[in-house]
Amino acid sequence: MSCKLADSLYDVSALDWEIRDFHGVYTPQGSKYNSFLILDEKITIIDSVKEQYGKEAISKIKEITNGKEVDYLVSFHTEPDHAGSIMEYFKEFKNMKLVCLEKNYEFIKNFLPDLDESKVLVLKSGESLSIGEKTLNFKSLPMTHWPDTTSVYVPEKGWLFTSDFFGSLISLSKPFYDQIGIDIYPFIRDYFAFLMRPFESLTKKALEYYKSLNPTMIFPAHGPFYRRPEDIKYIFDATEKLIEDPTENKVVIVYTTMWHTTERMAKLISEGAGCSDCEVKVYDLREDPVSVIMGEIMTCKAFAIGSPTVYNGVFPNILPLLRLMRLLRLKGKKAVIFGSYGWSGGAVKEIEEAIKPLGVEVIEKIETRFALKQEEVKRCFEAGKMLAEL
Repeated sequence: MSCKLADSLYDVSALDWEIRDFHGVYTPQGSKYNSFLILDEKITIIDSVKEQYGKEAISKIKEITNGKEVDYLVSFHTEPDHAGSIMEYFKEFKNMKLVCLEKNYEFIKNFLPDLDESKVLVLKSGESLSIGEKTLNFKSLPMTHWPDTTSVYVPEKGWLFTSDFFGSLISLSKPFYDQIGIDIYPFIRDYFAFLMRPFESLTKKALEYYKSLNPTMIFPAHGPFYRRPEDIKYIFDATEKLIEDPTENKVVIVYTTMWHTTERMAKLISEGAGCSDCEVKVYDLREDPVSVIMGEIMTCKAFAIGSPTVYNGVFPNILPLLRLMRLLRLKGKKAVIFGSYGWSGGAVKEIEEAIKPLGVEVIEKIETRFALKQEEVKRCFEAGKMLAEL
């Protein structure tokens, strides 16, 4: 079954309750692959779904169209969660044409080598396609996730289809934001940190373009849709904050540990930070997802990061975070580095070498051998206070 979203517009999306990792982003509540059906003189599907959900989506479409032929399938970009089921759609809708922009087609030719090029309508960014009473205005917005990312605006209705922009990875039975009754900002933040933050200037231009359209409804490729003016303002404002200055009055402490000495250091730093009125978040890399930690570091005012030394360097499970922090644009943030060692040090030095080139100012380094001494206990506590008071 499918939901009617507006006159002649239907939700033919797929819910994925089971997925827990979406190319690196932790998805504790699954994901949703959004797809839409517009009934007009030319019946049009806006974006397809992940391959294993193709038949399910097609079944919804056939139920709505009463067996009528689909004319167009619009492709937003070539990632498999969007394009993986395209060939399944062609098997069912024999006369359908795939509509995409030039960059999108360049990718699709390689992703779907058996695709009949006579079945593809390639447009340029800025061109429009009439489907009857409605018009689809196409716009290329590269690196608002992928190089071939496309958006579609329907001016007669004010409907804005933004592909991954404004997205959030959460599986929800209710389609609209005003129906769900929960705060999804952490999902928006973590998604943005992992997929959009590296391309700040391009995401800023995309947001300006979307705001200039003054849409009545916004339909991202993942997560809920937005229809009330206050909800459209909410997603605009949340995205602008993440682009311009996501900093919150928050200290984040991240660590990994072997024999709990580094863990004790993290706890002491958190206790020191807790003496102030700022929020304190502590994450253990043995248990907590890297994508969540990235979102927290992106939005904190200062952070501490620690690891024991293993073979003159960091413990291996901290390496993915150190690599991915390069995506976050951390220039100007302040940090404390801490760690422990037995034979010889090295972890603190490796962390410093990883984060200083990012523009992070290291204000304290604390390294202990085997067990914490009283002076080091005090230094950890004071380091936490110092971070919180920044």
